[in-house]
Amino acid sequence: MATRLVGDRFCPNKEAVSAYLATLSSAERRLRKNEMTATANGISLASSAPKVTVESSGMPTVSTTIGALFIGWGLSMLIFGLLCLQTWTYFGRYPRDSIRNKILVIWLLTLETLHQILVGHTCWQYTVTDYGLLEEVLSNTTVWSLSTVIVLSGIIAATVKIFLGWRIYRVSRGNYLWAIFLSGLALAQTGLGLVFSVRAAQIPVNKLDTLKPFE
Repeated sequence: MATRLVGDRFCPNKEAVSAYLATLSSAERRLRKNEMTATANGISLASSAPKVTVESSGMPTVSTTIGALFIGWGLSMLIFGLLCLQTWTYFGRYPRDSIRNKILVIWLLTLETLHQILVGHTCWQYTVTDYGLLEEVLSNTTVWSLSTVIVLSGIIAATVKIFLGWRIYRVSRGNYLWAIFLSGLALAQTGLGLVFSVRAAQIPVNKLDTLKPFE
């Protein structure tokens, strides 16, 4: 980065600083601007600011937040691979199955694929884009992809449970009470997932443990 000499200190060129800051995220931009301002004034942030760690401030750690998210994504990718194998096996063994069932399988595979993409985006946002900015992440609202995952999970679960209710209706030879009961629970789950998703997008990440659907 280009610099110029002012007195006995080197100060960064304004044009170079602007170009550099434009490549950073908003959180990183604020952090770097504070560092460069302090450096230009001959102040060391490391020596002047009190050392406050995440653990001492009572905030969650990387292991219990980002680490848990990363492990969960890895396990979900493993299960997603099994789902892809099951889909391949289904179409290979039952080529004459009804078109309705085939559409249902494709629908679920599509939703699960989108689910993995959204979780991957969440991991990328928190582990790459916002790398090293744990306190910024915890004090801001959740990334949009994480809130969308909650709704998508409810839709997937509702689809499976409604299909299960329909199968019970067929096997029981017309006992529609169980089918209606299971379908009602599935739709209620989807509705609650939507409510929680909207509420989660309105409060900071470090307050999610206090989340209530209706306040």
